[in-house]
Amino acid sequence: MCHSFIVNSHTFIVKYHKFIAKCHTFIAKCHTFIVKCHVLKFLWHYDTIKNEDNENEEINSKKIYKEVRLEKANHLVVKSNDLNEAHYRLTTSEQRIILMMVSMIQPGDDDFHIYRIKVSDFLELLGIKNQQMYSEIKKLTKGLIEKVLIIKKPKSELQLSWFSSAEYFDGEGYVELCFDPKLKPYLLGLKECFVRYNLRNVIKLKSSYAIRIYELLKQYERIGRRTFEVEELKQILGIKPDEYDVYNHFKSRVLSAAKRELEYITDISFEIKEIKTGRKVTAIEFIIVANKGKEAQQLDMNVVKMTVMDSVIASMGDDDKKMFEKMQSHYQLSREQAYDIMTEVLPERGREYVISVLSYCRKYHERKRNTGVECQLGAVTISAFKEGWHTQPSLFEKEKKLKTEQQQIDVREKRLKDEKEIEERLERFSRIDKLMSTLPEDKVIAGFLPYLQENAMYLYTTFYEPGMTIKKMQDSPMNICLRDYIEDFYMTPKEDNSST
Repeated sequence: MCHSFIVNSHTFIVKYHKFIAKCHTFIAKCHTFIVKCHVLKFLWHYDTIKNEDNENEEINSKKIYKEVRLEKANHLVVKSNDLNEAHYRLTTSEQRIILMMVSMIQPGDDDFHIYRIKVSDFLELLGIKNQQMYSEIKKLTKGLIEKVLIIKKPKSELQLSWFSSAEYFDGEGYVELCFDPKLKPYLLGLKECFVRYNLRNVIKLKSSYAIRIYELLKQYERIGRRTFEVEELKQILGIKPDEYDVYNHFKSRVLSAAKRELEYITDISFEIKEIKTGRKVTAIEFIIVANKGKEAQQLDMNVVKMTVMDSVIASMGDDDKKMFEKMQSHYQLSREQAYDIMTEVLPERGREYVISVLSYCRKYHERKRNTGVECQLGAVTISAFKEGWHTQPSLFEKEKKLKTEQQQIDVREKRLKDEKEIEERLERFSRIDKLMSTLPEDKVIAGFLPYLQENAMYLYTTFYEPGMTIKKMQDSPMNICLRDYIEDFYMTPKEDNSST
């Protein structure tokens, strides 16, 4: 019996080992299956990531504007009329960046992309070989984010910046820019009320005012004429209220200068018809003229620049001509360098700033020479204008400037006060004359003669004649006294002396 038990136990143990072996086999197969699942999961995850990367690349390729060769590109600038008439002021370089970006927008775009501008293409389009412009691009884009444009709406006024972001890639030679989203209605999907022109018509214009005036007139090219109130045009161009107070200055430095540039460079030009109120020019009518057969991209820009330069110099005032010649003779600038300062820096920063920079350059050059350091005054002057050097005004100069400004304010206030007094006096005279016409003439004369004898006997003995009518008295020096009498006895309330 014991032997039988041992045999059975051995049989059980053998079967148990077989069972364990099968379990190990099953577990091994399970491990193999799990490994295969992990491999499949990894491959699926890899494919997913790859597809996402491809999708991201596709999205980025749609967002980033793929540059084309400039000479083959048909760059059109298309903007809504509301944006075209917005109030803002940009430098010439800032406007060129904006226009390049606008020209990248395609007709089918329903949203803004990230617009990439190669600095080399930008410089090529402008015809600039100065490598310092690479660093200037950063300053330009920063300035554009900070500057505000104002779009007038029927019931509101929209204030916004041109860009929502600007990213400059050091060493890569390009900058990526994004328009502010609120500009979408004014740049995308335009079907009506818009202006369109070729970028090459304006990209070589040197005056920021010439670019804006070109756009405003291009909008009305088919109509052939456009009228602006003088103050309205100044607001659109971003000219400050205290700039170009004298119309002739505004005409010579803004309108005439723009006319010369448009005539020599673009496909349109204009003539001016001045509209006056009394003796003052209050409005301007532009007669738009097509420059037939003249395409900007076909012009020899060096010849154009020299022609425009000669014309602008000839039209300068005596003070501007003296400054222009002094820059060449005293500050060793070339004719072109001096011209650029006179046409770009002077209108933007003012005469006081230009004189301050020139004075600083002279002192800086003399100080360097006294310490034995050789430097060229011309190079110093150009660097000073590019980088914004100038002497800080002394306390005396600040006080003098404040005193001058206060004097100007006082003069304006006195003029306004005098004008107000004159208006009040004329209004008073009108009320008196109106009342006098309703009074009995005999009663007025009977009361006026004693009043005249008491207050102005000289007038009575010199100018009064028996039988004079009120009309004759009004036409004589006695008129002032007559008005005073009417005001004192018929218009001034009498004190109530009745007992209470």
